Amino acid sequence: MLKHGKEHDYMTIIQGFAVFGGMVSTIPWIGTIFAWIPRHKMAENLFTFAKERVKERLPLGESVKDIFSYLLVEDRVTKKKYTEPELVVESLMLSIGGEEI
Repeated sequence: MLKHGKEHDYMTIIQGFAVFGGMVSTIPWIGTIFAWIPRHKMAENLFTFAKERVKERLPLGESVKDIFSYLLVEDRVTKKKYTEPELVVESLMLSIGGEEI
């Protein structure tokens, strides 16, 4: 955004998710209809980016100590590990937050 003086598409998507999330967070059951809502192409690209990062990172396991390595261990409370789709969502959130994965 600062280099070219215009807003990057990913920032527009992230801001849109924030507004959308704020509106629907008060309606818990609305998540069941998300599969039927058309997605923007750039939003799909963001999810594809997250999926690719997870596929690249998973083979390294816990040997590399980064924020992702903490997502790969069993949760102390639930005694469960994240599934791959859950890791993709977490990867997306980390990407949005600015962490390198």
